[in-house]
Amino acid sequence: MKEKLKGLKKFLGCTIIVIAIAATLAVSCENLPWYNNHSENYDAAESSDSVLLAEQIESLANPVFITVEDMVTFQAKVIEDYSVDSVFKAMPEQVLTNVTSVLIKRCGQADKRSVVEEYRANSAVYDNLPTQAPQDSPNEKEGKIISTSYKYRVDTVDGNPVTVKVKTEESYAE
Repeated sequence: MKEKLKGLKKFLGCTIIVIAIAATLAVSCENLPWYNNHSENYDAAESSDSVLLAEQIESLANPVFITVEDMVTFQAKVIEDYSVDSVFKAMPEQVLTNVTSVLIKRCGQADKRSVVEEYRANSAVYDNLPTQAPQDSPNEKEGKIISTSYKYRVDTVDGNPVTVKVKTEESYAE
């Protein structure tokens, strides 16, 4: 519960900062040299644009709800956003690289939510992928590679069987 409140406090803190910046920009435009050239032609519509922008930012930061269902829906969205952020932050770099590569190859793009959804759907696959073995120095090798062959195995990706080509090497001791 405390983590949820921390996340909500961070969210609200960021929104207040955005509102403060927007308000500062709206007020400080009068001090800009190019703005003073147009002060004779100042229109009420320009003033209402900045007020409208500030109101829109405020409504995003602190939405108003008329029904209980709307408030519960908003809370569920905030919780889901927090969960997505948590999973994304905790994801190891190699797993993030693998998931993002799959999404870019499949869809042509990837965003934070799609990366987390793909990872959640196939975490058993991504968590069990082999990591790259460190390169051995020449004096640590036990033998020389005399042949390379390939074997095929069937894996499941997104619930569909996929044939995967696996490289194998035969070696002999020196």
